[in-house]
Amino acid sequence: MYWVTLFLAPLVGALGAFAGLLLFVLLQALKILDLTAIIPNLGVIQTPTPVVLGLAILFGISERFFDRVVRQAEAKTISEEEKKK
Repeated sequence: MYWVTLFLAPLVGALGAFAGLLLFVLLQALKILDLTAIIPNLGVIQTPTPVVLGLAILFGISERFFDRVVRQAEAKTISEEEKKK
């Protein structure tokens, strides 16, 4: 029973790290988030810098951090849509 948790935890962490990096790239491409100092180009997945690898580790370890980033991006997107109306 415990082997399932031990097997799936690293896999889910890796998927969370990849999803978090893709989320940052998407938010930067949509100009919702400006991280040009950390992510200078959109090809961050092919040639990651040490800071980007640190973010990936943070996303992989903490699902709360991923949820917080998603909620903040959602709130900012909704507020920008309301300003357009």
